[in-house]
Amino acid sequence: MPEINVPCLPGDTVYILLKHISGTYDIFETEVASVNFYAYHDKSVARIDVELPYPELSRNNTIGYQLEDIGKKLFLSLEDAENAMNAPQVFPKRRKERERSC
Repeated sequence: MPEINVPCLPGDTVYILLKHISGTYDIFETEVASVNFYAYHDKSVARIDVELPYPELSRNNTIGYQLEDIGKKLFLSLEDAENAMNAPQVFPKRRKERERSC
């Protein structure tokens, strides 16, 4: 099996983008709850579970991300999350709303 490098461990602070019912996104600071590895017939994958910001709103208090989500939905720094929020190709609706309010 190939080696899988995971850039965060349980207890590390990470940032996630979550969509509100209104359609806008916000950045939430949270912690990695666990890192799990799964082997399939042709590949191995890692799943990073992070704590939800409002665990009382859900029976399951974690949400899972794949390594491919790092830099898109899961971020290792607040700066990276903020940069993604400002990228028009990622969140065009949020950017347009922000420009109208200026």
